[in-house]
Amino acid sequence: MIKINRLNCKTDYYLDYDVYINNIKIITISNNEIKNINLKPGNYYIEIKSGASKSKKINFELSQNQIIEFEIKPKHQNNAIFKIIAKLLFNNTIINIKIKSDIYL
Repeated sequence: MIKINRLNCKTDYYLDYDVYINNIKIITISNNEIKNINLKPGNYYIEIKSGASKSKKINFELSQNQIIEFEIKPKHQNNAIFKIIAKLLFNNTIINIKIKSDIYL
């Protein structure tokens, strides 16, 4: 199972983020929301998208009885200049995603 934790941020609070696993949209997550996704053991990659904005892709391997928790939030903090620069220089990669914990049960 994977757990997606979208942190409570004033930036982009009104935008929903779409969670993609292996290029397939799985769920939509709102600000300050946590969602669980049951997956079979295997190799995957996750990416977050919202309109033209996106995260980097993160590869992960999920084993039996394992829970991987991802934390997502915008990279910018209500800074319009940063958002414009990020879109130009970083190919719209302005959503931050990281593995917060990796637990075996």
